Amino acid sequence: MRGANQMLRLKFETNEIKRLERGYLGRQRVKYTRDAKQADEMAKDAGTKIRNGEPTKETLKEIFRWKNASSRFYARLEGLFDSNTHEFVTAVLKRVRIVDAGEDAGNAVAKFLKLEGVGVPTASAFLANIYPKQFTVIDELALRALGVDNQEIAFYLYYNDECSRLAKENKVSNRTLDRALWEWGKTNPPRRTRR
Repeated sequence: MRGANQMLRLKFETNEIKRLERGYLGRQRVKYTRDAKQADEMAKDAGTKIRNGEPTKETLKEIFRWKNASSRFYARLEGLFDSNTHEFVTAVLKRVRIVDAGEDAGNAVAKFLKLEGVGVPTASAFLANIYPKQFTVIDELALRALGVDNQEIAFYLYYNDECSRLAKENKVSNRTLDRALWEWGKTNPPRRTRR
């Protein structure tokens, strides 16, 4: 079985990157803009506004719309996102400080996941537009271009590689490490946060 490091491989030649980008930018958007280039600019502008001190629900919704507008589930997702209060969205945005405080990306994603209607792909879109030099968007179509047809399998392979590395570094078997990880998880429940 190949590991996660061997799993993420481009399914096209690297000299095709610019041509494929042009194809993406020329696509018609279904819902709210003329084309993908305009939609990308709107999301980028929203990210800049948030980064520069405008942490509002309306601004974040620009990125939310950019990521989700073409989804067949958009109406449901939008309703969920809209159920978040303005105050709560602003509070979440103020707590996500990647550049300023050097926050771990996993913590930032977890904070975004507290918003109704937001999953990891949308959280990654928020990060990619607010902090474009550090983050990219995870998307099932992009993963397919890297050879990932099943995200759960890809994550398992990554997890397995990391656990094998940790076991080897600590001179224990994979099973010993697994038991230790399970016990720690069982005895250290996640902290519950209130909105």
